[in-house]
Amino acid sequence: MPFHQGWSFRKRAIHSSGILVTAGELLFYGSRDRVFSAHDIADGTELWRVRLNGVPSGAPISFMIDGKQYIAVSSGENNPGGQFKFAEQNRNPRNTAATIWVFELE
Repeated sequence: MPFHQGWSFRKRAIHSSGILVTAGELLFYGSRDRVFSAHDIADGTELWRVRLNGVPSGAPISFMIDGKQYIAVSSGENNPGGQFKFAEQNRNPRNTAATIWVFELE
């Protein structure tokens, strides 16, 4: 897979998870505002996003079962010293349980 560069994007929240790039040239990552998203690796366009119950905190992984591809990521507070300060509308809930989220790619 060729390496693409030359694009960037800005968010209010810093990233919180590892970054996964698939053979289909999708980039997945999570941020401190509990958003887990997919981007087109060629130009950085956000293609999909979901807000999780907690901060995405692990490295996303990709796996296949019966010919279907899945993306999994864990969530839960990964900053035991306290939360980053956000605007009130972006404040994360306290004491979120650890969760593993799995999404099927179409």
